[in-house]
Amino acid sequence: MAARGFLETVTWSFMPKEQAKLFGGGSDALTLSNPVASELNQMRPSILANLAVAAQRGADRGEREMRLFEAGPVYLGDGPKDQRNVVAALVSTAMNPKRKAKVALGLEGGYGPLVPSSAGAVAEALLFTTDRS
Repeated sequence: MAARGFLETVTWSFMPKEQAKLFGGGSDALTLSNPVASELNQMRPSILANLAVAAQRGADRGEREMRLFEAGPVYLGDGPKDQRNVVAALVSTAMNPKRKAKVALGLEGGYGPLVPSSAGAVAEALLFTTDRS
């Protein structure tokens, strides 16, 4: 993923319960009794919400073109087989017009928009570099 312009992120394995509900989680069984922060009180059912928060932080600091990914656990229940290791990615390509023009002219580096053909290439590259045993 990094070779395709994605930045690896490492986020908490927990999130606010209200966010977890939006991604299919939020069960009482996955609510933490002693969270590291009061708002991070639920085990995450998906990495996407954490990536969206990271992308928003980047956007708040002026980043307009981001490709983020994370490999880590998600929690679908409280049983031993309910933890899954997954890879998730998020792409934000809302470049400001001046930067877009510079990238188009070759004056600055840029990966451009992630169109379906390049999204497929990223997915295919990931499949062939992942141990499927």
